[in-house]
Amino acid sequence: QLAAIISSDLQRAMQTAGEIARLQGISTRIDAALRERCFGDFEGKLYSELPELYPDEYAHWRSRDPDFHFPAKQDDANNVGESIREFQQRTINAILHYAAQFEGKRIAIVAHGGVLECAYRAAMNLPLNAERTITIYNASINRFSCENGQLSLIDWGNITHLGNEILDEIAGAAN
Repeated sequence: QLAAIISSDLQRAMQTAGEIARLQGISTRIDAALRERCFGDFEGKLYSELPELYPDEYAHWRSRDPDFHFPAKQDDANNVGESIREFQQRTINAILHYAAQFEGKRIAIVAHGGVLECAYRAAMNLPLNAERTITIYNASINRFSCENGQLSLIDWGNITHLGNEILDEIAGAAN
């Protein structure tokens, strides 16, 4: 039994959290701090378009500079995107907030790949500019514990709860 279910405010996460909440018989808390990283004007564009549209910014982003900011969205100058450092700070602060609020209890946080990567990096004490060496599966269960404000990894990428049809699809995508 879960003490709480907390979800990003983005639709995919809320749908998943809603189904977990239905099965658990509890309501879902929504928190925008758990939403995916804002990529500014890179959002909605293909990776293949970025080097031509933003050659300097693309190169800077690919350098893995933790303080790089994406260019502002063309239609929203206030939406400049987040650096990976800001993104990790936002998401880890939210995760630690709920870990402290529900200390000693089991909770589910439903979020996105970038949020999971931030939690993994924090638990493994990895630098922000290190290349990703893990696979992040959709609908995977990734378990952490938290003691004294420090995340520890218990289990990563568990997809055994998914049906065989979905597992075949995942295996095909990984090849």
